[in-house]
Amino acid sequence: MAMRTTPIAALRQMSAKLALLALALLALAPAAYASVGVGSGAAAPKLRVDAKGNAEISYTQDGAQKTVLVPASGTVLYGGHLAGADVSKPAKSPVLPFVKVLRSGPNGWMYALQIWPARVGAPELRFSRWQGEPTKLTFTATQEHLGIALQGTVTYAGKPIPMVSKAPGCVVIREYVYIDQQVGKQWKVLGGASVAKNGTYRRVLYGGQSGDGFRASVAGPNIGAVYAPDVIVQIPPP
Repeated sequence: MAMRTTPIAALRQMSAKLALLALALLALAPAAYASVGVGSGAAAPKLRVDAKGNAEISYTQDGAQKTVLVPASGTVLYGGHLAGADVSKPAKSPVLPFVKVLRSGPNGWMYALQIWPARVGAPELRFSRWQGEPTKLTFTATQEHLGIALQGTVTYAGKPIPMVSKAPGCVVIREYVYIDQQVGKQWKVLGGASVAKNGTYRRVLYGGQSGDGFRASVAGPNIGAVYAPDVIVQIPPP
């Protein structure tokens, strides 16, 4: 005789299906970054900042000279130029991943251009602007009974990053840490882990092999005039 499904068992089955669906959607979701995307395939990028904190980015793309103006407040203007002189200075710290240009400006502001490798297509040129400690990401992989726990914390200016962030254009983005697994020379997308209020995140890789390593990446948050830099961390398997 067939066994009857109890209400509790049915609820557990439904919860498991919803959890699998959520993980599948996260795996398909593109990484949303909160720094300002300038362009792809950019060469010879340069950065100028005036006394008001307005920043001008210039670069070459397909043989053509391009400029982008990121004002201290307001809308990003593609093709814009600074009205005043450059008052920024070259900087050597802090160390950022894929940094191409790093400069310091008035009132403790820092400015950076990162050339970020894209999963598909040409590398992306990204602009960031912040004060104090930049975005920091910790990442560990621990072998547990059911699988590998991938977890850590995300902070900006020494505090947990907000759970949501406004990208240019006032698009509200939920903050996720995106995790990849290295198998041989290839990187496999595992998906995203949502950032909690205290800045922590956690994702468990159930079953399977640990591969050759893992990497985690996160968008620096947008807070007012801040476009915090993006961060990526790569670690070996447990």
